Amino acid sequence: MADLTTGTGATLVMSGVTFSGNVRSITGHTEEVEDIELGDLDITGHKQYLAGVLTEPGEFEAEFEHDTDTVLPGVGTTNTITVTYGKVGSQSTGYIVSGTGYVKSVKHPDLTQGDVQVATIGFKWDGKDGPSVTAAVTP
Repeated sequence: MADLTTGTGATLVMSGVTFSGNVRSITGHTEEVEDIELGDLDITGHKQYLAGVLTEPGEFEAEFEHDTDTVLPGVGTTNTITVTYGKVGSQSTGYIVSGTGYVKSVKHPDLTQGDVQVATIGFKWDGKDGPSVTAAVTP
């Protein structure tokens, strides 16, 4: 039986960054290759394609409850990023996505009466080391 789960228990760590906050959500990243269109003059019917050879490693965003005692990380900050999904049942570790990347964008919180301040940080995998995926471990 598959171990299906919600996002509860997920964590996000960027080594070397002192910012911390309660994570509200983390979007998944999409890896993709470029489409290379074949342009032979004798092709009829449908266009034809080859898969590119380089993978775009993707990017993702995380929403944090912003603690004003800490400063949000600066755009361009580069280091190892690890996203660990929550554990299910008897799993000793959750599913892990890890690699090097950088802070691509920082959206500071909107200020609204009665609402928690939420910041959004955009991360980009740089492709130098990962992203790699490790399956959850069940003893």
